[in-house]
Amino acid sequence: MVDSPMAGGIGVDAREGGGLESVAALVDGAVQLEVTPNVEGILKLLGIRWTLSNSVVGYQYFEFGTKRKNKKGKRGPNHSLNNRLIVIKGLPKLMGCIEHLPTNAFAGDLRLLKLNLRNHSEYAVKNLKMKLSHPRFIIPGDLSEVDLEFPQCLRKHVQSERATVSPKQTQENFKGLLFAFSQDIKIQGGASFSWPIWFHAATPGNFSFYVSLYYEMESPSDITYRTLRMHYNIEVLPSLDVSFAIRMCSSRLQEYIVHMDILNRTPSESLMLHQLSCSGSKWTISTLPSCESINSVETVSANQAMSCFFKIKEEAENNSCRSDMILSHEGSTEEFDVSQSPITDFHNQERYQQGKLAKGRCNLIDFILISKAAGGNYSKSEPHIQLLSHHACHCSALDQSPVWWFMEGPRTVTHDFLKSYYEANIQLNKPNLSVPAMYRKLFFTAAK
Repeated sequence: MVDSPMAGGIGVDAREGGGLESVAALVDGAVQLEVTPNVEGILKLLGIRWTLSNSVVGYQYFEFGTKRKNKKGKRGPNHSLNNRLIVIKGLPKLMGCIEHLPTNAFAGDLRLLKLNLRNHSEYAVKNLKMKLSHPRFIIPGDLSEVDLEFPQCLRKHVQSERATVSPKQTQENFKGLLFAFSQDIKIQGGASFSWPIWFHAATPGNFSFYVSLYYEMESPSDITYRTLRMHYNIEVLPSLDVSFAIRMCSSRLQEYIVHMDILNRTPSESLMLHQLSCSGSKWTISTLPSCESINSVETVSANQAMSCFFKIKEEAENNSCRSDMILSHEGSTEEFDVSQSPITDFHNQERYQQGKLAKGRCNLIDFILISKAAGGNYSKSEPHIQLLSHHACHCSALDQSPVWWFMEGPRTVTHDFLKSYYEANIQLNKPNLSVPAMYRKLFFTAAK
């Protein structure tokens, strides 16, 4: 007989049945007993015996095959107990967690995390698959990203050295809930394995994340697969509210004036505006000739609002367009590549989510605003801020009409009408925006 003193002077007797490892604890005034058999065969449960303060011994035999009588008109729970259990060999068991996943974060927070797995058995596991409840917040990365330095890995010259993800593949997987690991990945018995995970706090609120991991076992057991489930609660706090108002330029074709409003809703954080980008390769973004306000304000303090103006222009697809603008003077060479993973993956998620709420015509342009904590790479407050990305999708012009025109001709003419009359050639362009490929050019002569 083995008597193990536990909480409250309670001991456990593991003599009956043999080959048992038992642990008891006192929880809310009740004794909770956990028993783990370590010998294969048939285990028959007879009862339980305990020792109190090494002096009082008690026991209770389990009753099986008897029905409890209930009073008339009352129905209690129907407990069915089986006293014969079949003990088999231990199955492969994966334990895992997402390392450094925050419990609270600011909206737009972008981080590179790790999914750490460990195989607590002697058999290897294979054919791993992972299902995510919120792909808008969590996206699996690529194995080559596991040891990258963040956020330096998102710079353009670093991104060019990494494997490029095709836009078609990105568009097809933007709603994907199931991720399949490479077929050649196996986690041997007793080994550990890590996989990169990208996290983006998409929108403020309280969220519960569920991660389910499916894996198959290379063991002689009849059970061919098992699952590992993880659950996390995250609170996303407001950070920057960003909105855009777009109007057509009255004097230029295919040019737009954009009014950007920014409000810092954090209680104490000053955020530095780093980069503003347009999605796609056909847009050029630039400052207004007589307004440098977009570059003059670098830092937005807590509870501060600011507005700025800039210009976008639609170019031909084959032209070299500058769709990114650096807003900060410090570290101006750090230009992040928004056309590559993970920013483009999260952007496609935002396009899908915001597209469900959009009304009317909303297919003109998307904006991506990247900001950082002012005064350094890391924020001193809790939660920490390293890099924020805010996505405004499906933005359209406020005063867009189906048909508009642009007139070209001489603006200033000096002529002596006493000698002769004058003729001026004027060209009128009428693009039909409802049919983008349709243009009409009218030529006429004005004379006096």
